[in-house]
Amino acid sequence: MFVLFSTNPYHGHFDPMKPLAQALEAAGHRVAVASTAGFASELERAGFQAFPSGIVPTEAWPWEEPVTRAKARDLISIARRVAAPDLIVREMTDFGAVVAAEALRTPHVTMVGGLSFFDVAWWRQLVGPDADRVRAHYGLAPDPGLRHLYQHVCIDTTPRWFQTVPPYRWPAHRFYRVVLDPHPVRAWNRSARQGTVPLVYVTLGTIFNQRPRLLRTILQGLAISAVDVLCTVGNDMDPQQLFPDGGPANIVIKRYVPQDLVLPHCAAIVTHGGFSTLTGALRHAVPPLVIPLEADHLLNARRCVHLGIGRTLSASGLTPAAVRAGVETLIGDPAYRSHLQALRWTDRAVPKIQRAVFLLEELANRGKVDDTDRRPAAGLVNRTPDHLM
Repeated sequence: MFVLFSTNPYHGHFDPMKPLAQALEAAGHRVAVASTAGFASELERAGFQAFPSGIVPTEAWPWEEPVTRAKARDLISIARRVAAPDLIVREMTDFGAVVAAEALRTPHVTMVGGLSFFDVAWWRQLVGPDADRVRAHYGLAPDPGLRHLYQHVCIDTTPRWFQTVPPYRWPAHRFYRVVLDPHPVRAWNRSARQGTVPLVYVTLGTIFNQRPRLLRTILQGLAISAVDVLCTVGNDMDPQQLFPDGGPANIVIKRYVPQDLVLPHCAAIVTHGGFSTLTGALRHAVPPLVIPLEADHLLNARRCVHLGIGRTLSASGLTPAAVRAGVETLIGDPAYRSHLQALRWTDRAVPKIQRAVFLLEELANRGKVDDTDRRPAAGLVNRTPDHLM
């Protein structure tokens, strides 16, 4: 089958989708990813066929009307010019993919994650009538209640122990386990002390990263001999901007390094609390120091503190001394990592990512969506082969 993934142009939005895309390819299916032209090279570097589509949401949130309208238009064009997909898989902020899927009468799959970004009531407040105006352009009925969002399969990437909400009301939600590489490689240069002192990873992701003053404060706090530091600033920011005259000897600054190549070697992470970054840290049992900025960051930070797996600081009035003390506490107190390892142990019962592939194959076998059938995922879960559990 041909599965078209659709994402806004951020690593934090696409990276959680990669394991499913890779598993589909390993199962022999054709996979392509639709995102903005500027993000196409990133997708191709990750090994995927890329189709330019949509616009960069520079002056609007990813779910607002101009972004939704452009993405829906281009996905429909791809389906008509290249090949009609059997399924469309979208990340949770990509509303244009929902409109395109319904216009093409193609089943759509949503990958969600976080403590708030899946909730329909939450989205109703943010989206308002924007999506309905785009729907009307393609002859689709209004959907002010957003009943269309999760009408097929919804794949939840939030660890169950991190989630705080009741079970879903929609079909086929699961957190799928991704097997970690037992021999992760390094993809950056460290000091001559490599491997002899703890490594701290500093990142503000790829959306909220344009804060050189905040990054400089964090790094000044870690400019000590007791740790080595890897800081990534994003492809749209010059690393030299932080320390034009040369930074501390124990700090390496890169534009981007895949976090799965970094986190297995880390003793702690300093992050804004974006869900993709935070999930990676939790998966590798790396205690986070969360400095919330926007979106769901504060919720994620509070959850880390509640579970005893991390600490949080306010970005307002942040000082190097506070950063240093927070990181030293995370590294010096083994309870944080122990709590994380104990929680991760419970994920052994979570189905493998290959189970999601099976569910998508079953969904695609149903063919085009009948407007009277809103239950294409019902009953699929119980037919999953045992070896995929």
